[in-house]
Amino acid sequence: MDILTYDEITADTAQRVVSQLADQPDASVTVRINSYGGDVMAAAAIYNSLKSHRGKVTIHIEGICASAASLIAMAGRCVMAENALLMLHGPSVAIGGNAPALRENAATLDKVAESMLAIYTAKTRRPAAEIRKLLADGQDHYFNAAEALAFGLIDEIARPLRIAARLGTLKIPERFKTMIEATNALDPGAIEAAAIQAERARVSEINALIHPFLKIHPEQREAFTALANRLVTDGTAIDAARKQFLDALGAASPGPLAAGQGCNPTLGGSMSGSSYFQPTPISLPRDGLFASLNHCISNPVGYGGYGQDHFSDAVIDALAINLGARLDNPHPGARDFIGQGLTGIAALCLQAVGKNPVGMSPAGLFSAAHTTSDFPNLLGAGVNAALVNVYENAVSEHRAMCSIGDAPDFKKQTAISTGFFGGLVPKLEADEIKHATITEKAEPFQLATYARMIAISREALINDNLGGLSAAIATAGNAAARTERDLVFAVLTLNKALSDGVALFHANHSNLYATGTGSPALERLGMDVAGLGVARSKMRKQKDASGGFVMTAPRFIVCPVALESAAEALIGSLTYRPDTTGEIATPSWVKTLQIIADPRLDEASELDWYLLSDPNIAPVIRLAFLNGARRPVVEQDEDFKRDVTSYKVRLDVAACAIGYFGAVKLG
Repeated sequence: MDILTYDEITADTAQRVVSQLADQPDASVTVRINSYGGDVMAAAAIYNSLKSHRGKVTIHIEGICASAASLIAMAGRCVMAENALLMLHGPSVAIGGNAPALRENAATLDKVAESMLAIYTAKTRRPAAEIRKLLADGQDHYFNAAEALAFGLIDEIARPLRIAARLGTLKIPERFKTMIEATNALDPGAIEAAAIQAERARVSEINALIHPFLKIHPEQREAFTALANRLVTDGTAIDAARKQFLDALGAASPGPLAAGQGCNPTLGGSMSGSSYFQPTPISLPRDGLFASLNHCISNPVGYGGYGQDHFSDAVIDALAINLGARLDNPHPGARDFIGQGLTGIAALCLQAVGKNPVGMSPAGLFSAAHTTSDFPNLLGAGVNAALVNVYENAVSEHRAMCSIGDAPDFKKQTAISTGFFGGLVPKLEADEIKHATITEKAEPFQLATYARMIAISREALINDNLGGLSAAIATAGNAAARTERDLVFAVLTLNKALSDGVALFHANHSNLYATGTGSPALERLGMDVAGLGVARSKMRKQKDASGGFVMTAPRFIVCPVALESAAEALIGSLTYRPDTTGEIATPSWVKTLQIIADPRLDEASELDWYLLSDPNIAPVIRLAFLNGARRPVVEQDEDFKRDVTSYKVRLDVAACAIGYFGAVKLG
């Protein structure tokens, strides 16, 4: 997903960005910046949204990134074009008023500056005093790409981008506009000289683009000389000229290249100012990994014709699939990399940064890929995607019967079980409407951290041991899911007291049918129509704390594995087929019943079972996570001494009972 920030930063900008991120909460995001800044609070809102986004966030500074826009650039991995500019300064506001009003605004600006200070120091890791000095001196501080990298404001420098001849809809603040207008206040002679110089540069670049090709392919001299002459005579802009040349080159190529997909190992110098990939001419063997490639690895579009972001996304999805993930919507380009071993992916990553992988030993290949390419990051992201996929497939069943929530930290928290309004009451003419009270009870819980490590040795990488890695990922993903399920079913089996001092399942809650209780003693009800009828009746008669009926209905039969077949037979017996008149039909509540069987219940009792309601109507179990992180967090670390790449799998989670209205136990 691309987010363009090519204009003034406003509240509307923030609303648009936040909406885009909310629509695709797990998508990889590329933010492209060419802005002089704007509303600092709007920029802070965008920064916070990007920092909390679950997908990968990459920032590209493609022109000017000034003032408030620089805050957005701090939100993720930042790549800055070599000829771009980044500027930061303290906040400012144009105001008028008396002395108290001015002092109040000055105090507000100081608070805003402190917020900006926190963002810049978090990115650069520089002392706060050093950053505060830049924000407090009233000056504009410009950084070119090299200076920004050295200062820690960015993470990578990209090849230079051609600066656009026009700014389009970009709104320039007045002080920048004044500076630009002053620069352009030239006399007519200077303007004419600049125009002549620009035209000479255009003609020279077109010639530099096409003429080297003629030395390699003299058989195409006539056609491409005519093309060069036409482009010069017609006044074609250099970007359009480059596209026409590449289209013509693709059409003239003997291989299966489409228009615009030409391959020319002599264009590196003439294309250094563009976003095209620098070709690497090499001689290739005709077998193995390179069997389907031409005589040189190159393409006018970087990373094998995909572009960096698409290449990364496609390889990550392919790695995840190779490691056992079942992705619903993989990147379309992933199929080109599925089946490639780790050695093949490492070679492609090296080729993508212009390095020749041919002839390297497996050990040398992985050593080079780890130090000069994106291979470690792509492998880590693939491991993460595969593990999360295994985990999510394993937790979907028990999460369906839970209310899902979040907690801000590891302190003791409370989950609110909110009662329902009483019934509406008559209102007399002109009489005041009476207030109803929502009764609340708070159930305590506290998050805990559960973690494991996965280690991949250098030997495993060299051996291309995807099978062993896949097994480790499946084990870790299932372990995280198993931990979560342990917590959920413990709520049922432990039957702890709620905040009212009464156990979750208790006669006082009217949600327990216990064998041997009552007078006369109750007989055990099995997994049959009679048992289901009793459980359903108890559930539907439940009243909340306000005295009103909850209006719930059975949604889940939760039982030990020993009763799973009996539960399936029970639902089958309640499922009717209409006759020819259509008078008989399965009751709607039966159609929605879902069976969840688990051996954890067998350990407590092979005869006890539960009926649970829809958690959206009458929640019983709350499953809580830290700040919305509802999947394991995977972090990567390189052990230089042991030649091992380790992946830490961590899950912060808790489960507790938050209400008894929507659950019945038959024991």
